[in-house]
Amino acid sequence: MQKHLDAQTEAIRVTLIGMVLDLALGVGKIIGGIFTSSFALVADGVHSLTDAARTSLFLLSPAPPMQRPIEGIPTGMAASKLSALS
Repeated sequence: MQKHLDAQTEAIRVTLIGMVLDLALGVGKIIGGIFTSSFALVADGVHSLTDAARTSLFLLSPAPPMQRPIEGIPTGMAASKLSALS
């Protein structure tokens, strides 16, 4: 159980770091695009901000992927292979 909680905590930590980096990168690109009159850079900055927004939705949503696997029910690749056979 502790191993599962450590993995869940690590997943959330890495996701938050990625979101903060996306936000910083997006703001930096938008500011740089405004100063250099580069519409492409501004658009790329907006894209980075939408990545951060997507990440925040992931963090706020219920987290079925972070739940422990149920004994006897295949998940991941095992479930994919099983569904391909049916």
